[in-house]
Amino acid sequence: MMRARLILPAVLAGLAIASAVVPGAALGATAPRRHWTVAMSPHADDLAVAAISFPHAGHRVLSAQALAIGPLVAGDDFFGLAMSRRAPRRALLLVVNRPSPLEDPVTVRVRFSALARLGRPVVRIAANPIDDPPSMRPNWCTLPRNDAALKGVELRILATRGEALKGFAAGEGVAQAYDAVCGLPFAASFKEALTGPETSSPEPEPEPEPVPAPPGCQPCPPRPGFACPLSARAAVCVAPVRSGAAGFRERLGDAP
Repeated sequence: MMRARLILPAVLAGLAIASAVVPGAALGATAPRRHWTVAMSPHADDLAVAAISFPHAGHRVLSAQALAIGPLVAGDDFFGLAMSRRAPRRALLLVVNRPSPLEDPVTVRVRFSALARLGRPVVRIAANPIDDPPSMRPNWCTLPRNDAALKGVELRILATRGEALKGFAAGEGVAQAYDAVCGLPFAASFKEALTGPETSSPEPEPEPEPVPAPPGCQPCPPRPGFACPLSARAAVCVAPVRSGAAGFRERLGDAP
């Protein structure tokens, strides 16, 4: 479950965007800013990516001052905001949902703030590529050309919250997440960092070989009082005794 929660009031539900321009003086800044909130719902051991673009920014480029995220209590989760070096008016926000025993909200609302002169943002969201791999590539997956995978060096980190995934710097984690939601190849170790190593069910223990029973009484001559010569335990084979004179002679070993 998500541990992160928004400290500022949420003004948005789902994927809709509500924005407002606030004069810079009210924020102690030198330029007016636009604020909006985005709701994201990654599953446990999964992620969500928000792609933010400013199609009316002209030649302006993003920076940590131009685009920021509001205060968040990340807890066990990770938030990484990065801009594209090749497309400097586009940014990616990664949200990683690490499982938690707490009753945390399933949806996290992230408050954005950007310079008003960048224009109205366009936000698209993709989530849960581990649980539900994409069957089609979203049309906004165009940061690298020719369907190439995105590399961490192609991004510039603007802000982070929480602890990054083990083995991945913040920029590389955002790049791997972009590749995952866009249906591009990504590292198997990235999935393992999200979900933990795969555990196979233990193989059933082989059944113990049956212990052979002690040998039974070997066939004996049909003469009374003879012990079985090869038995592992004391046993006496008793031949049936015939009655009458024939039986008497047989017991004495006389032929009839």
